[in-house]
Amino acid sequence: MTADELQQMTRTLIRRGVPVAQARRLTRELAAHAEDIEEELLLSGASPEEARRKARVRLGNAGELVDTFCRSFAEASVFGRFPLLTFVLLPALSFALIPIGTIGVGKLGNLVLDYLQLHGITYSYLQIQDFDQRFFQAYTAIFSIPMSLVFVTLCSRRVRSMKWGAVAATMLSIGGALAVASLSIAPPLRPGAYVSGNLSLGFGFSGTLTGEQWLRAVVPLLVFLLSYAGNIRHGYLVRGRRS
Repeated sequence: MTADELQQMTRTLIRRGVPVAQARRLTRELAAHAEDIEEELLLSGASPEEARRKARVRLGNAGELVDTFCRSFAEASVFGRFPLLTFVLLPALSFALIPIGTIGVGKLGNLVLDYLQLHGITYSYLQIQDFDQRFFQAYTAIFSIPMSLVFVTLCSRRVRSMKWGAVAATMLSIGGALAVASLSIAPPLRPGAYVSGNLSLGFGFSGTLTGEQWLRAVVPLLVFLLSYAGNIRHGYLVRGRRS
């Protein structure tokens, strides 16, 4: 294989999501393997031109080799074997963690209130209400950060696919922009009782996005760009240099 063909193969692997160093190593190993085949054919009596031609036939088409490499990376992980489930359905379903996480913290808060009552420590309803609202606002605002790190990093490290990383980031970005969550806290029904509240989660677009929605929409895209910065740079931006 010529140097230009190897460079193009390296660039294609990088564009597909293979880490830059690994893509370069694969093409170096492929070039060394091609040289070994040519030397073997030359020793068997083939002419240099015939040796190069037969070595190319034995190795296969460059595009097929790239597909084989990328498929082997994906199939090495259960996440890559089921990409629609991992990078489409699960990111969409992850927004259910907003109410689940809030309810879980509420249960933990009840244990704290039990402890305070047991030790005679007083607290006011307004303090509880203020804490709950602040926590809920912070939780829903930064929700996309851990979810983006989980799905996009999982794709870049385990599946090595830029396409599915972009899909996961897009699902989280769209869902984050459209998600509308609200929490209302009601005072205790009787002295010593727990506070109660209503929690709702829906999806819709009212024409303008809140700061919270913008944050949830932008963060997944930033995580994607940071995770694949090397691939974007060496696969699309760097020209006329060794990839």
